[in-house]
Amino acid sequence: CLGLKDYLVSIKQETRAPSTSLVDESEIFGRQNEIKELVGRLLSVDTNGKSLRVIPIVGMPGVGKTTLAKVVYNDEKVKDCFDLKAWFCVSEPYDAFRITKGLLQEIGSFDLKDDNNLNKLQVKLKESLKGKKFLIVLDDVWNDNYNAWDDLKNLFVQGDAGSTIIVTTRKKSVAMMMGNEKISMDTLSTDVSWSLFKRHAFDNMDPKERLEHVEVGKQISAKCKGLPLALKTLAGLLRSKSNIEEWRHILRSEIWELQDESILPALML
Repeated sequence: CLGLKDYLVSIKQETRAPSTSLVDESEIFGRQNEIKELVGRLLSVDTNGKSLRVIPIVGMPGVGKTTLAKVVYNDEKVKDCFDLKAWFCVSEPYDAFRITKGLLQEIGSFDLKDDNNLNKLQVKLKESLKGKKFLIVLDDVWNDNYNAWDDLKNLFVQGDAGSTIIVTTRKKSVAMMMGNEKISMDTLSTDVSWSLFKRHAFDNMDPKERLEHVEVGKQISAKCKGLPLALKTLAGLLRSKSNIEEWRHILRSEIWELQDESILPALML
């Protein structure tokens, strides 16, 4: 037995951990158009007369929103375009104090003596960003309370022209509330899905020597419905399994029958 449920639980716990901005660009499959579009927006001087631009990235769980944000955040041309950059994983529950403190730590302006005073922290953040062209990523935002967002956005309005906030979210209501420049993430094509699955399942073996595994692997890949997280997770599990019956066990697993918006609900937060 593969212990599939236990494995998925462990992966779920891993994905709940706060994201960081680090990324291995060799792991990016099929997102060149989205990367080009987002980088182009960040480098554009046309901000419609607004000092602050908000770009939501929206899509279902596991589709690659955070990965897209990471690639763009680390792009060399983007780095050269901004005075300050900061990355913060918001998640749930929404906490203005934690967000403010985290952003101050990111830009190197955090002071321990202000640790428990939200007003002092927010005043300091606003002053630190004033007149600077900054790029801030707020990853995994769930809260669609407009008043909370309006209060937070007030901290960013004195930045220089071209200052940008990228927001990743699975909720369309959040994307609509935060900005009209949203980027919607679709699932991967069949060919790209198989390339991603093959990369993680077969990179320690020659697929030509495992023709049965390839045949079953393609069926598993198709069942992942183009979700990078699902593809990588199952490929990572199977890469150490040489017994073809273990691969077939995954193919026949009950996980595909679960009713949810995603193919692997056990992975979704």
